[in-house]
Amino acid sequence: ARIYQREKLRQSERDLAGVLNKLNANIPLFHHEMARTFYAGYTMEKIREAHNITKPTPLADNMGTISLHARRHAIDNAIRKFDFAHKQDFRSFSMILHNELLVARNNMISTYKLSPEKDIYKTTITQIKSEYNKLEKQFMQQYAQANLNTR
Repeated sequence: ARIYQREKLRQSERDLAGVLNKLNANIPLFHHEMARTFYAGYTMEKIREAHNITKPTPLADNMGTISLHARRHAIDNAIRKFDFAHKQDFRSFSMILHNELLVARNNMISTYKLSPEKDIYKTTITQIKSEYNKLEKQFMQQYAQANLNTR
């Protein structure tokens, strides 16, 4: 589920980058502020420190399924709402996304009793995907012959 949600979040982040480019936003600063909203004021660096994550990979590669899903939906909802906003400027989009991230965070806490800053894993998506691919290959090798023999 983490692999799937991470791929979906990547697409949402590409869409977000498109909106931010159209608005001529300072993208690194915007992502910094977005992370602070989602993680209750903590920076990504503080979260990395707290979970002893030293790799230079994106923090999203260590997020849990619930956080990935919540963040993705917040971004998608913000883009959808911005499309229908009366005023389409950076400030409006920023306020919409900030609100959506707060709603996603609060829903995550109330539904799963888990905050985004605690839904972090040491195992990265890359490691999980590699392990998944190995298991898939083993499965195919094991059952490909069985399938041929039964025909």
